[in-house]
This record gives sequence, C-alpha cells and structure tokens, in this order.
Amino acid sequence: MKQTGATLIHEEHRTIELPPGIYRVWKQREYRPDAYVEVED
Repeated sequence: MKQTGATLIHEEHRTIELPPGIYRVWKQREYRPDAYVEVED
C-alpha cells in the first residue's frame, strides 16, 4: 500500500504539504487566570 502524505489547509495560513511519516501532535493551550483553555482554530 502506497502512502501519499497529506495537505493541511487553513484559511488564515499557507497550505502545508506533509510527506508520509510519523508525526507528534499536541494541542495548543492558552493561559487564562482561572484555567488553561485549548485553542480551537
């Protein structure tokens, strides 16, 4: 089975081409005085 990679598209940023591979993904958080909040785009 051939792996093809992926294309990440976001209306506010440039398109990113990702080749096949293993990637580490983490969620971005924003600090607020009462808690950390996950950022959603």
